[in-house]
Amino acid sequence: MSSDPEFSVFLLLDAGKAEVAELDKRLRSLGGVARVDFKPRDAALEEFRKHPSMGDVIAALDKNPLPDAFVVRMSGN
Repeated sequence: MSSDPEFSVFLLLDAGKAEVAELDKRLRSLGGVARVDFKPRDAALEEFRKHPSMGDVIAALDKNPLPDAFVVRMSGN
């Protein structure tokens, strides 16, 4: 288990590819950042779908309400 702090950055639902690329670049340039992972909204929905308690909730959705996100892990040093 990592003890390095991490945080998530959630994008607007209508964020375009250029905005995503720019934010990725800016996050990676921050001091103390060890890792930046992009999590597409469809992948996040699939993760929720795997949880037994979320199946009915996910099935009731008309569309995916989740945004794309970045998970940023900071260096513990």
